[in-house]
Amino acid sequence: MGLTRFVAGLMVLAAPLATAATPLTVLPVTPAQRDVPVSAARAQAAASDLSFEAGCSPTVPGLGLVALSWRPGAAAGGEQRVDLSKFPEGFASGRYEVSAALEPGVSAGTLERLEPGVNYYWRVLRRKGAVWVASETGRVEAPTCPVDRVIEAHES
Repeated sequence: MGLTRFVAGLMVLAAPLATAATPLTVLPVTPAQRDVPVSAARAQAAASDLSFEAGCSPTVPGLGLVALSWRPGAAAGGEQRVDLSKFPEGFASGRYEVSAALEPGVSAGTLERLEPGVNYYWRVLRRKGAVWVASETGRVEAPTCPVDRVIEAHES
């Protein structure tokens, strides 16, 4: 699928571009995670106001960063996670990755080392009993960052 290769050790949710967040690693979805029912009931949404900020690292040439943020929804209180897919139908077809468990108070994170120019789809899920409650799906295009941007700054 492509995501599994770079997700294993290279894609990390860390501090967002503008605010601090809990660092976490995004991993391939397991069969056990895929088998837990996901509810899309909007009245109990896991999160709302999904937003992002995409840019290039000021210190690492070529490194794109995407800061995700959200407002916890009505389903607040339980464990949460972020799902990520390169495919518009990825969540329905099982072609997505999941973050490690997030504490209930976490509402932001940064994606690193995404494929430049690729659209990614993401959602926030919160556990409510035996069911995961999903937010709406957000879309973000991974930034394309020049490798020589920092080098040019030092030459002038």
